[in-house]
Amino acid sequence: MSSTNCFYISGMTEDRNGGIFRCVWHNQKPEIEDFYPLERNLFLSWGAPRETIYASTQHNGIGAVAAYHVDPDGKLHLLNTLPAEGKSVCYLQISANGKFLYSANYASGNISEFTIAADGSLATLKQSINHTGSSIHAEQSSPHPHCCTFTPDNKFLCVTDLGTDKILLYPYDPDKGIAPVAAGEYFVTPGSGPRHLFFDTERKFAYLVCELGNVIQRFSYAQGDFYFLDTISTLPDGEKSGSASTIKFSGNGRFLFAGNRGSDTIAVFAVDENGRLTSWNFYPAGGSSPRDFNFLPETDILAVANEFSGKTVFFTCDADSGQISESCGELPLPRPLFILV
Repeated sequence: MSSTNCFYISGMTEDRNGGIFRCVWHNQKPEIEDFYPLERNLFLSWGAPRETIYASTQHNGIGAVAAYHVDPDGKLHLLNTLPAEGKSVCYLQISANGKFLYSANYASGNISEFTIAADGSLATLKQSINHTGSSIHAEQSSPHPHCCTFTPDNKFLCVTDLGTDKILLYPYDPDKGIAPVAAGEYFVTPGSGPRHLFFDTERKFAYLVCELGNVIQRFSYAQGDFYFLDTISTLPDGEKSGSASTIKFSGNGRFLFAGNRGSDTIAVFAVDENGRLTSWNFYPAGGSSPRDFNFLPETDILAVANEFSGKTVFFTCDADSGQISESCGELPLPRPLFILV
């Protein structure tokens, strides 16, 4: 079976009962093909090219990153593991040329830069950069980097910091990596808690989901500057609190989906020709605390990782209408946190 038919789910435990589950969608149902034990696996990321997978983990209580070679059939082989000089590695981002890997280390308030060897293994920990500051929410007494992603022009690595209500932009050189000091900082509304940032490169807009504020903020981006455009709540009518998780575009770009922990729903927003969002509908996530979700390739299936239900639930999803139908399967997994396709 080709690796393009596989998807991978992080099942997070503090021991080796959790790890990476290699799964397939076969005969209209999900199946687990392989399991790779890995302590405290929170996140997965493809390498460049897609012959390597990088996984967050920890060793002796310190955050680390593991590199795996991916066979043509999708099976994994551990290459090596390196410490990240941080705690709670919650996000990983490879550079487009495959030379550098970046980690956001939530609990320790820093980001790490790794160099990558020719075989995809982790060569060195090049640098670790500490963030400083705080904000007004009870969960914002210290920095909490939560996401790192490149701008569409490939000139900056953007880091969202939930603890300081900032997006930090680090200048990036494809041969040298990032500068050790951010060249710019964009402050969001105090108490928002910026979590994940996604660029729609066709429209040149950035969409920022804020965990504490339960909103999606839309920006235009140009030459290292963000310009705020508008904001929309992720919560259903009548809901006053929650914890927004992540956002994903449908394959055709007509809809943006968002996870709501608390109401345990998937919010669907229509995207117009100018990139504006309009609330479209809300659907039950099929469990407790939908931390992540993804669209399985070459199918009409939406997979939702419900962290505290211990299961990933699968739904049919119509890309043309944005409609999510009733559950068509589930996989019991220990604390599923992330789905890589």
